[in-house]
Amino acid sequence: VGQYDLIVRNPYETEADMVDICNILSQIPKPYQLACFPLAFFPNTVLREKAIKDDTIEINESDGYITPYGNYPVKYPYLYKLQIICPYTPGFIIRFFLRNRHSKFFHSILAVYYSLIYKTIDKLRELIMHNTMFVAVTKKIIFLPQKLIRLLKK
Repeated sequence: VGQYDLIVRNPYETEADMVDICNILSQIPKPYQLACFPLAFFPNTVLREKAIKDDTIEINESDGYITPYGNYPVKYPYLYKLQIICPYTPGFIIRFFLRNRHSKFFHSILAVYYSLIYKTIDKLRELIMHNTMFVAVTKKIIFLPQKLIRLLKK
């Protein structure tokens, strides 16, 4: 199981960028962990100066570290949800939703999938991660196919 970090809520990210990220994430073997971090505009950086010049972010000039990072709104909520569900969703489903991203009907289907399937899986994952007995049983189940393959090769 891999761990990948993703910077989100980037005001300079385009729809094409998000589609590319979804395509890449859909190809990673499942399951994996995805940690999403909002883009931070740290003081004395070129990116921060550009964001100030473009009037992209609100800046507390007295102390940039107090500025609430990650408040930039999600420009493409549909694609953002697709990125979030990638670790637990088969790649062909992600690519299907990508192909149909301009359909309001499929926006509704994704919303149902996201709230019913993904949120349930996420709650189960949290339950498992906070209970050592569940972690041990889950690891045995996840790694059982690998153990069987090793046994068959002997």
